[in-house]
Amino acid sequence: MPNAAARISTPGIAEDSPATSWSRRPRRIGPPCGFPGCGAIWSTLWFALVVLAFGLMPGLSAPAVFGGMLALMLVLLFLMMRWGADARWTERHSFGLFFGTLTGAMIATFGGFQGAATIDIAFKVATNLIALGLIVLLGRNVPRAAR
Repeated sequence: MPNAAARISTPGIAEDSPATSWSRRPRRIGPPCGFPGCGAIWSTLWFALVVLAFGLMPGLSAPAVFGGMLALMLVLLFLMMRWGADARWTERHSFGLFFGTLTGAMIATFGGFQGAATIDIAFKVATNLIALGLIVLLGRNVPRAAR
């Protein structure tokens, strides 16, 4: 099941079609500890596009924002299909990517709390810490065989 990410990502495309042949060429993947950084970068870029579109630059054209988001999604899809095709992809890699994406999103959203009331910031910090603790507990349940 090393190509599971490719199968899930493209359910409408036949597995043996020429459109998916590039996904079978595995991209050399690193250790799972590098994937939280990838997820954090992706979620921060995604949040930045949302903030640009709806906050800092509301006059920005919708096609520009849509194009940026589409490009970001295509890069992610391309990388996930290549990484997922590698036989060394494990649940630890998936968890690392999930952990980084969620943590990056939690940190990036602090930008939206500029000028907020102290109680709002305290609530965000408390809920983010609870979520982080629960993510760590979830990570401890990643099968030992995947370690």
